[in-house]
Amino acid sequence: MTFDCYSRRFDWIFGAGYAACAAFLCYRSVFGLVSAVLIIPLYHKMREAERIERREQKLTKQFCDTLQAVSASLRTGASIERAFADAQKEIVRMHGNEAEFTCGLTIVNKRVQMNEPLEEVFLKFAYRTQVPEIISFAESFRYAKRSGADMPHMIRTVVDRVGEKEMILENIRTMVSAKRMEQKLMLLLVPGVLLFVTVSSPEYTKALYHSLPGIVLMTGCLLGYLFAAWWGRRIVKIRV
Repeated sequence: MTFDCYSRRFDWIFGAGYAACAAFLCYRSVFGLVSAVLIIPLYHKMREAERIERREQKLTKQFCDTLQAVSASLRTGASIERAFADAQKEIVRMHGNEAEFTCGLTIVNKRVQMNEPLEEVFLKFAYRTQVPEIISFAESFRYAKRSGADMPHMIRTVVDRVGEKEMILENIRTMVSAKRMEQKLMLLLVPGVLLFVTVSSPEYTKALYHSLPGIVLMTGCLLGYLFAAWWGRRIVKIRV
């Protein structure tokens, strides 16, 4: 079983834990537990989006490193097919044999050795990655190779563009990292205060449970909390 499978299994476990906490803090009833179960798929979806984002970042970095290696080989006079084969060795050294882009590039080079067109094979690989930068390059690469364009210049241009974008994104991530931490602390503060008051002075929160007005109020608070968590994540998620 792969690490991602374990990670997804733990997502359901942690989601169930959050649902149980929400049921305890907001309802204190079996009905509340059933309602709070809706949190589990929401948490799983959030974690899946985070995994996709991290995967896209890794693939983009490996893609940029590959193009830099290809560009270096082209400057020595190698053909484009030979440059991609040389780039595979460099990517293995930098990211290892198990990296997703390394595996894909290995398949691309093997199919090129079987006399399949490099541009077509790489385009199919790019579509499988589902990364916009890689797909855009693959489509441009196919057109440029068939039209006899200046490949070294094209690849250097793409490397500069992707590298500049990654640098901007890294600066943004650094600037918003403190805000992300503040957001996480605020999300922990609200249920933490409610738990403290509930445990230390249960008479203050007794009216919130086992009554229709209390259930309606706590349901509104829970929905508002979930919306605030979702909106906070959207604010600090910046795309370039």
